[in-house]
Amino acid sequence: MQTTKDSWWKTFPTLILAAAAANYRVDISDTSLLRFCGFSCSIFTSQGTLTPLHARLPSRGGIRLGQSNEEYEVKLRSDWSRQGATRGCNATHVSMIVRYVQFLKELHAHLNTSFSQQTLQALVARKAVHNSECLQWQMSLDDFKEMDDSFNIFKCIHQVVNDEEAVYKLTYDVIHEFAEDNVKYLELRSTPKDIPSTGMTRDLYVRTMLRAVHDCHLENVDIMVYILLSIDRRNSVEIAQLTVDLAEKFYKETGVVVGLDFSGHPGIGNAADFIPVFKSAKEKGLKISCHLAELAMYEETLAVLRQSPPDRIGHGTFLHRYDPGQGYEEIEDTVISKRIPIEACMTSNLKTNTVSKYSEHHFDFWFRKRHPVILCTDGKGVYKTSLSGEYIHAARTFSFSKQDLWQLTLGSIDHIFAPDTIKTLLHNKWQLACP
Repeated sequence: MQTTKDSWWKTFPTLILAAAAANYRVDISDTSLLRFCGFSCSIFTSQGTLTPLHARLPSRGGIRLGQSNEEYEVKLRSDWSRQGATRGCNATHVSMIVRYVQFLKELHAHLNTSFSQQTLQALVARKAVHNSECLQWQMSLDDFKEMDDSFNIFKCIHQVVNDEEAVYKLTYDVIHEFAEDNVKYLELRSTPKDIPSTGMTRDLYVRTMLRAVHDCHLENVDIMVYILLSIDRRNSVEIAQLTVDLAEKFYKETGVVVGLDFSGHPGIGNAADFIPVFKSAKEKGLKISCHLAELAMYEETLAVLRQSPPDRIGHGTFLHRYDPGQGYEEIEDTVISKRIPIEACMTSNLKTNTVSKYSEHHFDFWFRKRHPVILCTDGKGVYKTSLSGEYIHAARTFSFSKQDLWQLTLGSIDHIFAPDTIKTLLHNKWQLACP
């Protein structure tokens, strides 16, 4: 293997910097944090290339990496602290970030967009046996520049994940992948689908997800998993009510389905039409996470907040972005007064072009107000991110202090949809895990 130091280093994270400073050893197979970087390094070779080194042990300031059963040793430049400082992140800061992203809660993850590349390839190959066009679908994952493009990709994915075996594999793999990213609590959301051509029913869809959750539990995968059933705003109110009834059934039957998600293309339909459905869900004791203000849809946002405010808001990109004097101040005031938590999906919003850059993301607006806000991935596969990566992006962009990270990671526990007993358990577990 011959890799230039420039191209090689671009594939590695701030974790290497922190680990080297602390003289830790890290196996590249152990954590998906080894995807993010931005710092320079020197490689221990004469030509400046990365080559296997089997005999050398890491010295202070160096780190040993295992990859494909080979070991590599790198050494940070002497000016690494200055390099980090130019990005708003010094050695102590990076080390702190790594320590505080070891116990994460993911509250906004869509099943069908949270695949890994490996899982997607396996699912596509399986379908390609009968439909060779599937082989072209995964080629478009880098081609979207706005929200409409991402929803076109979703259509292709739905054609791959349309039977019991595919739903099971995707759910099973996604759970394992989040666990590998140090996520200890996961709320996984998906729309139950009725697909006569494959024998899939809405009931079977949910049961298949539950079976994968159960199997992961039997394997002692270190993660708590709960399910939200999604209402797609592109479908009818009648289908939405069927989803509510299904969620109530499995909530009573298993306790693993704990609520509902309202989502789908925000430019299609009107969220206000579903207010009776939201009220019905609350009467049944179900929690609701509602995609609101993902676009500048102020009228529907105001109607929902007035008549049936959700338990959490997904995205909320335009909750505070409005022209003064148009009467929309009530939106921000209601969110604040009711303390409605916001699920912030930074990379997703950048890639769908509703936010131009990380430093302008609305996460910072709400976090500095000490309003409940939770970092989430939305779809780690489509948007090529991870929850640990979102924390690293936020910490580096907004120069988090130790107290900021403490507040963010601990505070998210209070807004999960699982019962209070689970909240208490997570609080205790987090306190033990936190350095």
